[in-house]
Amino acid sequence: MAETAIIPEVGIPAVLERINGEEIYSQLIELAQVGVEDIPFAPSLPIPSRLALTQQDLEGRQYIQSLMDGAHLEVDDIHPLGIVGKLEGSDPDAKPIVIMSHYDTVPEADMFDGVTGVLSGIAAAKAIKESGVDHKRPIWVLGVTGEE
Repeated sequence: MAETAIIPEVGIPAVLERINGEEIYSQLIELAQVGVEDIPFAPSLPIPSRLALTQQDLEGRQYIQSLMDGAHLEVDDIHPLGIVGKLEGSDPDAKPIVIMSHYDTVPEADMFDGVTGVLSGIAAAKAIKESGVDHKRPIWVLGVTGEE
């Protein structure tokens, strides 16, 4: 039988009460400003263009890293195509739970595409850390660029 990675039920409320959807939305808006384009007849939300390995993409990566640092995750930014925020578990030999998405965009992208997964993963890891809930497995939040 496979080992479960679910946080014990008693800790779930302690984690969930620390996740702030408005904060995640504000981060989405702030990150969407990186590479935002002025598009005629555009909707009221920002339309970013952070193509992989461009200056705008690098700025997006730096923003993601600042959020990982702020969540007190151990940041591994050695690979040019990705960044990992790590929250260690109580069992150093346990395989990690990986939350992964991308932070780059296509031209004139939807501001929610990809990066919502990265920002939500950071928020979840931060909430678990702040709640003090004991979790066996490490939690890794992986943001990549050029995933296509």
